[in-house]
Amino acid sequence: MSHYTGSVPTSPRRPDWRDRALCAQPPYSGMDWCPTPGDALAIKQAKAVCADCPVAAACLAAAVEFENGVHKAYRYGIFGGTTGEERYLLHRRSLKAAHRQQQQEERQPKERQPKKRKPAACGTPAGYQRHLRDQTEVCAPCRKANTDADNRLRRTGTSKAAR
Repeated sequence: MSHYTGSVPTSPRRPDWRDRALCAQPPYSGMDWCPTPGDALAIKQAKAVCADCPVAAACLAAAVEFENGVHKAYRYGIFGGTTGEERYLLHRRSLKAAHRQQQQEERQPKERQPKKRKPAACGTPAGYQRHLRDQTEVCAPCRKANTDADNRLRRTGTSKAAR
């Protein structure tokens, strides 16, 4: 046995931009808001109403969000003063702009952090160079390492020690 009484308890809808839309007001509520693509007069009349509507931008944003990714053949009606095909073109342009922005961000050089190196150890040719760069007195081990590397360079053509 069913206890269905025929009434469904519903909570009242919060007022939003749809309540202020001109298309919901009595003189326009009976208009054809989904004209066929070839009916230029009906499209023109609907767009004229949208041009004076105070919530046309919100209407267009809601339609674009609702139709996100839908092919232009499946977009119907006039929303925010645009036809389905016009909204499709807006969607495509926004996708292309987002893609261009992403590519531009990828092309931006990453801010490189210089590697932190340990200071060159004394007793190496690099240690000798560090003394010169820091304008400190060159220690005996660094002086000897630099002299040995210089002599190797003259003898063998490379300053690297043979292993």
